[in-house]
Amino acid sequence: VGIETVAGYCNINNNTIGDPTTTNNIYNQGTYDQSFTYNQSYIYGIWNTSSSDVTINNNTVGGLTTSTAYSFVCGIRVGQAENTPSVATTPVSAKNTITNNTVKNLYTSSASQTYALPGAGTGIMIYSSNSNNLVDNNAIVSINCNGAAAANVRCIGLSVDATGTGGGTVSRNKIYSITNSNTGASTTYNPQSYGILTGYLNIT
Repeated sequence: VGIETVAGYCNINNNTIGDPTTTNNIYNQGTYDQSFTYNQSYIYGIWNTSSSDVTINNNTVGGLTTSTAYSFVCGIRVGQAENTPSVATTPVSAKNTITNNTVKNLYTSSASQTYALPGAGTGIMIYSSNSNNLVDNNAIVSINCNGAAAANVRCIGLSVDATGTGGGTVSRNKIYSITNSNTGASTTYNPQSYGILTGYLNIT
């Protein structure tokens, strides 16, 4: 994890994590054991789990790579706890303002088929029960799920999910080059690529 916030009010501004012009400059080859709830391999540029309001503004995250079959990569993530195929993340309750950030060139060879959050490769993810979140004017470019496995992997540019009355505003974000090379394992669920994925919330 490049920067992690676990408690308190915080402004995370003007940082560069990795190098978006090159690949594998922050690299994780750790393994993942599905028999243990929190034993996972992941790499996140910025991770916020604070229960207080947090602003993440004008940061650059890029060149993050995971190379093992069950692993996760995410540029900017908001949400508590880790997930496995049977354990979802827990939403934060405070307001998150995520603006003017660039997330570029993320790579994962993950074959993780979990439909909990986040996806195997995700540019920005916010999981919150607050109704005033703001996700505005971010650039998310080149999110690559390149494992080519017979697995139903999800590759996501921007994931905004919530519980209850959570939500907020999602606006003016530029998202492109979301690539999923996995071949799929069944006709029930197939590999999926999303520019923006939302659920269970009120957004404008």
